[in-house]
Amino acid sequence: MGMDLYRGTQTPGAKGVRGARSYTPSLPVAIIWSAEPSDSWSSREAKAKVLPTSTVEFARLNTGKILELSDYTYITYAEILKLLKYKKRGGIDQDEALKILKYLHNRITGMARGGEFKYTVTDSEGEPLDPNSVPFSFTSPMTLISEFKDEFEWDGSLDTAEHLTADTFIFADAPAVQRAALKLGYEVLMYPDVFAGGEFVAEKLLGIEVYDLKGVEEDRDLDGEYIPTHETFRPLVEGAVVPVQAVLTSELLREVDMSELKRAG
Repeated sequence: MGMDLYRGTQTPGAKGVRGARSYTPSLPVAIIWSAEPSDSWSSREAKAKVLPTSTVEFARLNTGKILELSDYTYITYAEILKLLKYKKRGGIDQDEALKILKYLHNRITGMARGGEFKYTVTDSEGEPLDPNSVPFSFTSPMTLISEFKDEFEWDGSLDTAEHLTADTFIFADAPAVQRAALKLGYEVLMYPDVFAGGEFVAEKLLGIEVYDLKGVEEDRDLDGEYIPTHETFRPLVEGAVVPVQAVLTSELLREVDMSELKRAG
């Protein structure tokens, strides 16, 4: 509580996925997020530029009611349900749990706003299923998630829920997860977020290697590849994170001492 947080946006006051803002305790990460990528940030040819409207918002964490979703950039659906007290008093019920899966399906098909995410669904032997094995349909798009949803709707067990693993951030994006966390008394979601784009942009934009940035760690993603990560805080209620000031990124870069953006040691 009382931690300094930052949020980088390309437009002042811009909202995040489904209107939810997210913050990081890393100033250099927020600076990079405020820049506009000219092409894919996951490419070695990636470039980024600071726009006239690029802004970094300074804020303070104002609550201790924080639900830490995971120590890793990915998590099983079962672990999420356990955190949300699935089928326990005050916890998430099966109907709301199914809405999490519906949201993931809608993100894959483009029916819900937001970028891509990594996920795996395994069979009873623990072997990953092939997303291309799902029948194609224009009128009623199907995905591995929608097929898994049908199975979970029939079974409803945590054992079945163990067969789905996805990027932690996608569960934080899910409105049903946010509703369940609020119902349990939490005011902020916290989780390690992927920062793959930072690997190719940090040095070009700030002149600092990504792993030398303050607040950036190294972790494995769902594919087993090492990637840069950073902590993300997602407030669920007004007042959980209190805005302090907003500064244009161009002005901030003129004023900040680059050594302050580097990790200690």
